[in-house]
Amino acid sequence: MTYCNLLNSVPAFQKLIRQDLPLRTAYRLSKMVRKINEELSFFREREAELKAKYEFKIPANEYNELLNLELDWDEPKIEILLDENINLSVADIEALTPFIEFKETDHAENE
Repeated sequence: MTYCNLLNSVPAFQKLIRQDLPLRTAYRLSKMVRKINEELSFFREREAELKAKYEFKIPANEYNELLNLELDWDEPKIEILLDENINLSVADIEALTPFIEFKETDHAENE
C-alpha cells in the first residue's frame, strides 16, 4: 500500500467514521483511524520538508516518489456487513477496500 492509497481513502474514512456502527466495528475503526493519522502525519512531515527544500515548488517527480512510497501496513481489514445501515458511494467503497472487507450476510445472499 502506498501513501497515495492512504490519501485517497481519507474522504471515505471521514464519511464512514460519522456513521453509527456496532460497538465492536466502531472500536476497531477508531484504532485503524489512529494508525492512519500517524501515517498521514509522517507523510505531511516529509511533504513539509520537501516544500521547505524547494520553496513550496516540489518537483513532480519527487512528490510522486513520496506518494508512491510503500508503507508498512499490517493492520487486519475491518469487516462490515452489508446489512449495516451505512451510506457510501461506489468511490468510497473502492477507496476503503484496502482497509475494509464488506461482507454479505446470509440474509443479503438470499435476496
